[in-house]
Amino acid sequence: MAIYTAGVAIQVGAVLSAGRPPKPPLNDLPWIHDFLVHVIADMFVPGDVLSRMRHTWRVGAVLLIAVLACILSTDKRYFCLFIGAFGIAIWASAMAWINLPNVSFSWQYAGTRYVYLPAVMLAWSLLMSAAAARSRVTVLCISLAAMMLMTAAGRFRGEQFYRWTITESPVSRTLAAPPDPSWSVTVPR
Repeated sequence: MAIYTAGVAIQVGAVLSAGRPPKPPLNDLPWIHDFLVHVIADMFVPGDVLSRMRHTWRVGAVLLIAVLACILSTDKRYFCLFIGAFGIAIWASAMAWINLPNVSFSWQYAGTRYVYLPAVMLAWSLLMSAAAARSRVTVLCISLAAMMLMTAAGRFRGEQFYRWTITESPVSRTLAAPPDPSWSVTVPR
């Protein structure tokens, strides 16, 4: 136990002492828009269909209402809401840590790692609601879960992958990683 505690303390210390470039205030992040578009709508609607829509946040809002209706109409609503809220908390903490308002973290490119756990928790909530609900609600829950699976089946490919870049100067080398040039490290020569 002492070794584990020491390892966690070292990791926390390393993260807290790491030099990070200055970030904008958290209230500059488009929280509601990004949640509705890149978390909810992106989970249920295929990317090529979603890219042709004008107001994708409205689609996300309608889908969120449908998911909440499924969850709230069952006997297991508190447990399902807890799982869904935990998934949202994971996404929100990742977005707060990254704090890049101009970068959209969707299923494509580098965003999959931030949306995967909330998607799994939402799928669990829908499936548990389907198991505990009446027949009409079960059909809606299973339909939403099927939409999620069909959309996820085509998501794990990328049309364009950003490359890392190395910039050299006489005194150092700077390695910048996608999706944003501010994610970089400078190594002295």
